[in-house]
Amino acid sequence: MVNILVVDYSALMRRKMCGIINSDHDFHVADVSASGDDAYNKIMANDYDLIVMDMTMPSLHGIRLLKKLNAQGYRVPIIAIITDLKEDRDVMVRAMELGVYEFICRKGQINMDHGDFAQRLLEIMHKAAAAESRPVRRRTPSAGAEEAPLDFAESVAANASRTLEILDNIARRPSQGGRTRSADAPEKAAEVPTQRRTLKAAEPKPAEVPKAAEPKPAEVPKAVEPKPTEVPKAVEPKPIEPPKAQKPAGRAAGGKKLIALACSTGGPQALHVMVPMLPEDLSVPMVLVQHMPEGFTEALAERLDQSSKVHVKEAAEGDVLQPGWIYIAPGGKHMKICENQKNQAFVRISDDPPVNSLRPCADVMYDSLQNSSYDEIICVVLTGMGSDGTKGIAALKKHKRIYCISESEETCVVYGMPKSIANNHLSDEVVPINKVAEAIVKKLGG
Repeated sequence: MVNILVVDYSALMRRKMCGIINSDHDFHVADVSASGDDAYNKIMANDYDLIVMDMTMPSLHGIRLLKKLNAQGYRVPIIAIITDLKEDRDVMVRAMELGVYEFICRKGQINMDHGDFAQRLLEIMHKAAAAESRPVRRRTPSAGAEEAPLDFAESVAANASRTLEILDNIARRPSQGGRTRSADAPEKAAEVPTQRRTLKAAEPKPAEVPKAAEPKPAEVPKAVEPKPTEVPKAVEPKPIEPPKAQKPAGRAAGGKKLIALACSTGGPQALHVMVPMLPEDLSVPMVLVQHMPEGFTEALAERLDQSSKVHVKEAAEGDVLQPGWIYIAPGGKHMKICENQKNQAFVRISDDPPVNSLRPCADVMYDSLQNSSYDEIICVVLTGMGSDGTKGIAALKKHKRIYCISESEETCVVYGMPKSIANNHLSDEVVPINKVAEAIVKKLGG
């Protein structure tokens, strides 16, 4: 039996939600809360397997409650209820960044205990209950808990916004002289004085006149006149050649390359850790599928673009892929990568039927790359439920040279998609989320 906490400020909505949930024999509503503060106290005092929460609450808004739970490392799946997809768009994107498992809209669902809403809610709850997430419960809140340091695995899954801020500040911090650390590296190499000191040592010193007694005449051969000390020609030190400019981080070596990334549950917060760590001079494009409904990927792209050195946008029909740009598949639509007669890759957006109940679907994106002109495709699979991406990458491997990087279990919110990649022996490298960008750049030859 799965124990549920229902959080909603409306008594009517609480009754309706409890009726829907208790109608399924697999679920049991263990508690209800009418405010964020009460919900927080109950969560800290009790064990729940799943939380169904309205995002609009008095005294403690849903976003603030999520932040407090994150600070405690609480990772039980949370299903968020919203009223309007358009009006609550920014709230939902922020909630997903903070680790919400899924959300559902109840606008106009007065009789929501019957029909699509009830069916959809129970479907999401069954998926969440079966998800391979690992709850972390800290039952006793401590003073200043929100400032308490967390280990990296918890900070990724539980407090992505703080991790992003820290990582972004480090990446953007200038060194002395107003340059970044990478820009300083060649100058520091030129400061090594070993070669200059060796050349200086080769310069001849003036001949020293010994304070010896004057030689007797008999001891000096007649025909031999002492030759003046030969002063060797001064060895002019060769100018030190400056070290060759280091290849910019992310510079593609060995042909035309592309990064193709897939993620689902927990993806927004993982992206907010990984994407800002990519270098500004990333010289290949990235195409990305994040499972999201229509209307939300644009806001996700905008937030990532504002916090990153690379450019991020929601992909649009006809977009020509450019280096240093990330193209996110629009929510509720499939994204394929096609090429024109000049072998320029561009985006094709479609309303084709869902594949395995998914649209966008990562397998569709990977399948579209089979006949592309790319010499190598770096496939990246992050946190997410299910196995989307596995079939597409396996098929792509038969046509293209690929290198697959998957997120390790320790930082996944749901270890589903990366696990499927690993189980099918497709992973070339398994790394935590804070090492994914580094792995990409290294593979590109940066």
